[in-house]
Amino acid sequence: MNMKHYLFKNIKMILLFSIGFFILIIANYWMNLSILKSTIYDLQIQSMKDVSNHLNEWLETKMSSLYLARDFVSKLHPDENEKRIHEILTNSSKLAGFATLFMQDAYSPTLLPLEQGSLCHAPNTFFYHEKTLLDNTLTLHFNSCHKAMSLVMCTPLYMRNTPTRMLCGTLPLEYIQAEMESISLPYDGKAFLINQNKRILVHSDTNNFFKLFPCELDKNSCHLVETSKCLEKYIFSYAPIKLLDGYLITQLDKKKVYEKVDMQLFINIFIYTVSLLLFILLNLLYNTLVYKNVEQLSSAKALIQNFIDHNEKGILIADANQNITYYNQRFLELLRVSNFESKTNYLSTQHPLYQNLPPWVQSCMEKMIQATIQKQKTWKNAFSFSYNNELLHFFCIMSPLKDGEGTYKGIIVILDDVTEKTKEKQQKKEQEDILFQQAKMADLGQMIGAISHQWRQPLNAISILLGNLLQFKSMKCLSDAIFEENLQRAISNTHYLSTTIDTFKNFYLPEQKIQTFDLKIALDETLFIIEPHFKNSSIFIDVITKKETYPCQTYKNELQQIIANLLFNAKEALLESTTKKEFTIKIILEETETEYRIKVEDNGPGIHTSMRTLLFKPFKSTKGSKGTGNGLYLSQLIATQKLAGTLSLLSYQNPTTFLLSFPKYQGAI
Repeated sequence: MNMKHYLFKNIKMILLFSIGFFILIIANYWMNLSILKSTIYDLQIQSMKDVSNHLNEWLETKMSSLYLARDFVSKLHPDENEKRIHEILTNSSKLAGFATLFMQDAYSPTLLPLEQGSLCHAPNTFFYHEKTLLDNTLTLHFNSCHKAMSLVMCTPLYMRNTPTRMLCGTLPLEYIQAEMESISLPYDGKAFLINQNKRILVHSDTNNFFKLFPCELDKNSCHLVETSKCLEKYIFSYAPIKLLDGYLITQLDKKKVYEKVDMQLFINIFIYTVSLLLFILLNLLYNTLVYKNVEQLSSAKALIQNFIDHNEKGILIADANQNITYYNQRFLELLRVSNFESKTNYLSTQHPLYQNLPPWVQSCMEKMIQATIQKQKTWKNAFSFSYNNELLHFFCIMSPLKDGEGTYKGIIVILDDVTEKTKEKQQKKEQEDILFQQAKMADLGQMIGAISHQWRQPLNAISILLGNLLQFKSMKCLSDAIFEENLQRAISNTHYLSTTIDTFKNFYLPEQKIQTFDLKIALDETLFIIEPHFKNSSIFIDVITKKETYPCQTYKNELQQIIANLLFNAKEALLESTTKKEFTIKIILEETETEYRIKVEDNGPGIHTSMRTLLFKPFKSTKGSKGTGNGLYLSQLIATQKLAGTLSLLSYQNPTTFLLSFPKYQGAI
């Protein structure tokens, strides 16, 4: 699978998901727009009702004030109380908020008693008195004069049940506009008045005064007809104002109303676009990393496969149902199987893979398979059998295969041909046996030399005593006392010879059990046996201890043999020295809480640099042709295998120091 495929692996899915998400954004926008439109319409109607109610209440307040002024004036005669009437009308105008308050004769356009310049008083402009007299009630009229528009409220004044005059109050349209603007509309909306002919009477923009309202009113609702072109930019609602015989129109700018929704749509689309690009970028980055990881895994898998296929060990893998899923060629080679064909893959010892194994090996392996599956543990076993007159040795490991959660997934069988290793081990053991035999022969020679040295003086004494007896007898001077004295001396020397034999026998006899003894006494016994060899060579052995007793529990004779071997090596090194100085060997006994440390030091010439890397190896001697080369090797072998300790070299020269360390109390091996 190429890199291009990985990079664009999920692009189709991402695009489909993004298209669906974009559709959801648009659907959400239209849904929010619809909800907002419904909410705005409801809010607009409520606001319109608030303005309408407020305007009606304001007009009714003015009308009530006019009625109250009428009641006061109607009781006064106009000719007799002109000043009083003028005062009442002036105060009432200020209190009620009229621009002007005036009286008019019912059948004449003459104004009373206010200044005639305060209103237009041409006869043709006062048409509203006719409607007031005709309706015989308070009426409202719009009066246009000097390019200004005012609302005129008139009510008839009666004298003897006959309307003789009218009381009128004027309200400039800016008063009405101010009252309408006192009620705030949402989204900076506007409210204005139109008459029945759809002429604009009150508007915040004076340029629209008395212009024709272009929209068609829907008589069945509070809104305009949906087909009206004026709905493209604005939202309108209306309510009738009966007192003014017109309509109150509220106007909202769609751009401001939908501004937040449009902004939210823009933000959503922006976030969507950025998210899409970021997601595509992350997907490309992720797929790049995945591709690299897949390449690495493929390479690792190929390496592992190559490692398994060409491994020196035979490997077989089976699944949880014991069906064989894999085995390498080495597995067949180890089992001596060729031209392998099988109709079944079930792992059991009845499988043709195991046809060349003896029945007892097949039985053992079957038990290992079942134990591995049931107990899910690793099992190990070694098998040796003959095939075509060849002795084969195998080491078998069976382990359960588990996933990361610990669930059993199968079994792996590993076969290792240890035939060569077994042969090498046997050869090594045979060599060690030979080395031990050589060491025994060398020890035997040393023992004979030591015995001859120890026996020389007692044997000479016995010979002299027996010679004395013969001489005394030939001289016929052998008395019973002389005979008994010489005989006792001879017997005493014979006992010494017997004790010496027992000491040497115990020293060179390998121990089969751990002994409890005093380490200092064991060192003294060792020196008793070998020290004559050193005295003859003028070599002094100094034992340095810090206390009298050193209780120990280990193999005594093996310990003494190591000490003797180290002392003999030191002796040979000292005898090779060309300098004339006093030869000294020191045995330093130290201890810690858990172990003893015995140092053997000599002031000889040291170990040659060419031999330093060959120490403790078989057949490598520091004595040249005089040695077998196995002394240090066997000593280290005994120290590690029998004493559970170590034998090492601390210093090559000045002085040459060997260190033997071993536990104080060793358990049974």
